[in-house]
Amino acid sequence: MNKKDNDYREEELDSEQIKDRATRSGIILIVRQFVMRGLGVLGIFILAKILTPEIFGIFAILQFIIVLFEELGALGLPAALIRKKEPATHKQLSQIFSIQLIALIFSCVLIFFAAPIVIAHYELQPSATLALQLMILALIFSALKSVPKIVLQRSFRHADIAKAEIAEYLFYLGLTIGFALAGFGIWALVIGAIARSFVGMVMLHRFAGW
Repeated sequence: MNKKDNDYREEELDSEQIKDRATRSGIILIVRQFVMRGLGVLGIFILAKILTPEIFGIFAILQFIIVLFEELGALGLPAALIRKKEPATHKQLSQIFSIQLIALIFSCVLIFFAAPIVIAHYELQPSATLALQLMILALIFSALKSVPKIVLQRSFRHADIAKAEIAEYLFYLGLTIGFALAGFGIWALVIGAIARSFVGMVMLHRFAGW
């Protein structure tokens, strides 16, 4: 076993600890669901008063493309490792990270060069091309959440995941609403989405320590 294999050790839990953490995790997930839905409704209500339906429509298309490539880039590997009964090793996490990184680079290059074609297909304003290309940053930061999230989920540390998700969404709302009020239009949503993914990535890595 080389030095790199010793860099990460999955926390080993006995049956009582697993039962206790699973119970608490269930409660936390329910609370998180209510909080996130409440924040979501509040955010949409406020932003709908500031931004036009056209801006929301454009952003919905951009976000759909990014989320689609995010899901395709995951390749189902995180879910497979989360269900794995044996402790996850540093090598396994590194392999998932490397495979996803290759898929991420391919996705980013494809989106960047295909952006003008996609925007022309949907007959959107030319500025949406740059917006889609910048949304690549949100894709990168979201993809980099994968490994630390696996680490936290396998240890039933859903409280840390909930903290990160709530914090990133609050940051997103504050930033987006601020820029929307300042008249940034579609850019308020783009900047907010990028910042949200970045904050979530930083917090998850901090909690997981991977």
